[in-house]
Amino acid sequence: MLLVLLVRGLTLDGASDGIYFYLNPDFSKLAEPNVWLDAGTQVFFSYLIGIGTIISLGSYNKYNFNVYKWSLYLCGFNCIASVTSGFAIFSILGYMSKTTGMDIKDVAESYGTNAFFRYILVTLIPMVYFLKSFFFLFFYGIKIWCKTVHTLSKVDPD
Repeated sequence: MLLVLLVRGLTLDGASDGIYFYLNPDFSKLAEPNVWLDAGTQVFFSYLIGIGTIISLGSYNKYNFNVYKWSLYLCGFNCIASVTSGFAIFSILGYMSKTTGMDIKDVAESYGTNAFFRYILVTLIPMVYFLKSFFFLFFYGIKIWCKTVHTLSKVDPD
């Protein structure tokens, strides 16, 4: 899904403006504590979202399983996914900036997260891809629910 959004975003008119905005940040914002608070919140959220599931599924590993190596892989995959999603989001923000005539900074602040994703689903992705994406997210949600139930049921016997 992320790669579909990335490819679709990069093919839109104005995507290069969004990518330029993404790759050339305003370094004066690093002096603001709220920026660091938001960044830390994002990092903790992305790593801790499945910690209970990881712990309960980790009990099935062999004794000599190299946890250190796979935790580094997890960090690498998370970093790659975050950077890739940044390219996807800012390419679409560049398109939205071009179509609305607003600055990219203003587009990013004026549209909320839900409105941003509704905009993507309604205007940028044809209906066939929307339905495929919906079913993918539906089954992904079922998978997460099953893992959560597994985590909760694992607590009692252990």
